[in-house]
Amino acid sequence: MKIVLVVALFGSLASSALSEDDNAPFTLAVVSSRSTAEERSIASAAKRAETFYVVLTNTSGQAQPVWQTSCSWGFWTVSFDITLPDGKHVHTSRNHEQAFTKNTPATFLVLPGQQQIYPIQLDSTWDNLPQFPQAGTTRITLKAIYQVGSTPEAVQENVWVGRLESPIYDFMLAHW
Repeated sequence: MKIVLVVALFGSLASSALSEDDNAPFTLAVVSSRSTAEERSIASAAKRAETFYVVLTNTSGQAQPVWQTSCSWGFWTVSFDITLPDGKHVHTSRNHEQAFTKNTPATFLVLPGQQQIYPIQLDSTWDNLPQFPQAGTTRITLKAIYQVGSTPEAVQENVWVGRLESPIYDFMLAHW
């Protein structure tokens, strides 16, 4: 069985992202860390979780600045809604105890048709991860959320403000 790492995602999957703002200049997609003909998977582990990706694509005709994750304005922009096999919903986001010793608004300019790619490792730096009694794999659904709040800095830097949701993905979650 051949395992393929998917690095980019295009087409109808990304275009089916949801937005509270129908005029949002972006779409949002998730690229799994492993992909086979049978399934796609991501991992969660306290240390050394495999990397998967959240892809924010600029669908507008203009360059769009987005927050870099190295500043507090961008650190918490990506989060996830996870649904477990028993129907339990879990919302996970970056650890809210993160301190910033030098915190300056910093943006990344996403050109029309281009992407900002967020590498994600669901490890101990994330709050409210699902807990399992033993290592293994569990079938889940996952939806990525990209949310930017209205702040004076967002206005000053011309950063889009709003909420986007990716399509819902069926994944196997490896956990150890």
